[in-house]
Amino acid sequence: DRLEEAIQAYQRAVELDEGYARAWTNLGTAHLMAGEREAASNSFLRALALAPGAADAHSGLGYVHLYEGDAATALRHFKEAVKLDSVLAGGYYGQAMAFSALGDSARAKQQIRLFQRHAAGQRPGTP
Repeated sequence: DRLEEAIQAYQRAVELDEGYARAWTNLGTAHLMAGEREAASNSFLRALALAPGAADAHSGLGYVHLYEGDAATALRHFKEAVKLDSVLAGGYYGQAMAFSALGDSARAKQQIRLFQRHAAGQRPGTP
């Protein structure tokens, strides 16, 4: 399966260069897509330890927390992601999901509008 191949490739990349933050983020994203939240969280945290300004790692960690039912922590990560990279569409979408989970539909709708505005320019492969 292609997802497992991606996980293995990114795992090999971080074995070859443990300081490669982008590979840790990509590994986290692949784990998240596979439903492996703990492994995803560990990878995103490793990426952030290496590159605290990695917006996509914050966004990925936000999704981990959101899927685990911790919308408040997820929201903090999504806000940080957007603060670091204002065109990261996934950060806006994640905020919309978190606000919705927290019962704030007005702010969720606002973030969806921002997501729609930024989604056209989104870089491929970012969470």
